[in-house]
Amino acid sequence: MARIIDLDAARAARAETTKEAPVIKLQGKEFKLPNELPWSIVDAATTQEATEIMKAVKSLLGEQWDEFQKLGVSVADVQTLIENIATIYGVEQGN
Repeated sequence: MARIIDLDAARAARAETTKEAPVIKLQGKEFKLPNELPWSIVDAATTQEATEIMKAVKSLLGEQWDEFQKLGVSVADVQTLIENIATIYGVEQGN
């Protein structure tokens, strides 16, 4: 028996149960997020360094970042996003 942890299969199984991607809504526009929370977001949030958090948010939004920031995103907006990201992805904080 091969000793393989098949993350591809696990990811595919999770995708089957989560059909709808999370969305950020700002000024009436919706920004679709990845189906799964990238580890880089969790890592950046734990550092509590503004530069790292902004890099992570930018990577989370990907090609949508320019449009998102043109809407005048505020510090409070990003703070709200970070505070609620675990909930929207169904990740328990502290685990």
